[in-house]
Amino acid sequence: MLTEKELADFLKTAKLGELLARIREMKDENADDTQLEAIKDRIVNVMLERNLQADHREYWVMLDYIQEVGFEVTHLDTGSGDYSSTKVSIERKAADLVGSVWDERLYRQLSMMTEMSEYSYVIVTRDYAKLKYDLSKRGVNPQVLLGFIASMCAMGYPPLFIPDEYDASALIAKLIHKHEDDHNRLYSPRPKKATPEAYRNAIIESLPGVGYKLRRRLTKLFPTIESLVAAPVSELVKVDGIGAKMADRIFSALH
Repeated sequence: MLTEKELADFLKTAKLGELLARIREMKDENADDTQLEAIKDRIVNVMLERNLQADHREYWVMLDYIQEVGFEVTHLDTGSGDYSSTKVSIERKAADLVGSVWDERLYRQLSMMTEMSEYSYVIVTRDYAKLKYDLSKRGVNPQVLLGFIASMCAMGYPPLFIPDEYDASALIAKLIHKHEDDHNRLYSPRPKKATPEAYRNAIIESLPGVGYKLRRRLTKLFPTIESLVAAPVSELVKVDGIGAKMADRIFSALH
């Protein structure tokens, strides 16, 4: 049994999964009913805060699955996708993927989703081979589909192909909760600490007209920031690729 302070701290910091796990443990332990009710209330509040919603026009099978994991069926605007929360918008496509890309309806929708949500995705619940077959029946070269997908990737929306509706529903729920928890459970190695040389290079590459190639030529002649700052325009123009105007701009930026 938790003390009053432990319970308060737990309710304030626990993720949804931790709350659910604690409920199961407490039921097995025949824990205090008051504490159980407090955790249950917190679970309900977390779900309400996340505002999990699915558009009522979605495929009924998807709606049946998604309601089981706590989504409210309601009317969503175009920019919210088919599924949404406070942070996430997800658009689901099936056989209508090609048509919606063809008439640019999907591109307009994705642009709106980008403005309305921190994170947004496209999930396709139709097999890739079947989509190619759909195109061939229309007399369209299936290679066109690759062009559609490449365009979506270029927009920042590589489609996720999950043909099974149940699996797609489970992924939608997990994806949204991952973002709402704001807690990536995958191991991400910390980047190595930047070296003094890396900081020097970054500073020099921020100078007017200086990219990494010109920076390399500059640091051969002026290996430190101090030596570069001390260099007059007459010395800067000796570097291959730096003319009088660029030398003046670099000198002005450093002084």
